[in-house]
Amino acid sequence: MQTGIEEPQALYQKRIPIIPRSVKGRFRNLKWGVMVLAYAIFFGLPWLPWTRADGGVSQAIMFDVVGHRFFVFDLVVYPQNIFWLALLLFIAATVLFFATSLIGRAFCGYFCFQTLWTDLFMWIEKLIQGERPARIRLKRQGWNKEKILKLGTTHLVWLLIAFWTGMTFIAYFAYAPDLVVRFFHGEAAYAAYLTVALLTATTYVAAGLMREQICAYVCPYGRFQSVMYDPETLAVAYDSKRGDGVMGRAAPRAEIKIHAVRQEKGYGDCIDCGFCVQVCPAGIDIRDGLQYRCISCGLCIDACNTIMDSVGYPRGLIRYDSEANLAKPVPAKPHVDWKRIKVVGYLLALVVMSGALAYSVFTRKDYEHSVEQIRQPL
Repeated sequence: MQTGIEEPQALYQKRIPIIPRSVKGRFRNLKWGVMVLAYAIFFGLPWLPWTRADGGVSQAIMFDVVGHRFFVFDLVVYPQNIFWLALLLFIAATVLFFATSLIGRAFCGYFCFQTLWTDLFMWIEKLIQGERPARIRLKRQGWNKEKILKLGTTHLVWLLIAFWTGMTFIAYFAYAPDLVVRFFHGEAAYAAYLTVALLTATTYVAAGLMREQICAYVCPYGRFQSVMYDPETLAVAYDSKRGDGVMGRAAPRAEIKIHAVRQEKGYGDCIDCGFCVQVCPAGIDIRDGLQYRCISCGLCIDACNTIMDSVGYPRGLIRYDSEANLAKPVPAKPHVDWKRIKVVGYLLALVVMSGALAYSVFTRKDYEHSVEQIRQPL
């Protein structure tokens, strides 16, 4: 029955904070390895000294905007080489499309800046506030000395990391040791202070406060990922046939704890523990199928494998697999399918563009001159 009174609708959906649990496993270790390598490169390159061919001492990577030169180790890039940048952008985009066609959103799960910094901020949060149950308890309790101290310390460390992220970014545009001294003495350019302030704020908000909202609402990649997906594309997937069975999911009670007995009675291997949901940084349930929020980080795979090991069931209930393989009556072992027109096309485009860029770089002449005869000069 309609009463004629409409419920007011909020302009924005209220965010439910996601407090993920930590997990150990192969994909978590892979993420740690990528993080360490990425941070070592980003934070370390500005401080790597480099002696140029002319004898000048500088840093390995420096973008000298004032001098209109980019230094990349021994390579010096001038404004007339700007098409190299355009070619690099095309190559980067093609690599992304190529990787997505093969292994889904692996870039999002392991290499994206948002993922890398969010992982670091979440690790700091866990280090200071404790594991998931402790963080939930801290969030629900009233304001007291413990809550103020732990939350204050967490946000302070986040701000320090965000600040140093901004400092590292501007260090790529000037000689880093001199720039840092001038920055803290108040002698740097206004653009340096503005850039650091902007990056500090955006890093703190994106990695500390918004987190998965950046992936869901700001980044467009998740929205159009389905365009690049094929039935043969590998993605994090739940084997519903094996997990749900005929009778559905069920806890490993005494009468259906043994795997053979469980299968005989028609129950699936999923014990409905919810561990895969608890470890997900996006807060989704992978058992509901492919979702645009999923970044294919593989943490739910580690969580599920941990539970399968504990109850003595085979691993791989959640795994990287393709839609085509999962649709088979008996799925085969997951594998990367290279024999597709789109994948081959991306690969050929990569080879051509990379070859063109390499040829242009290695055949460039430092100095060229030409003389043109003008018959009727003004």
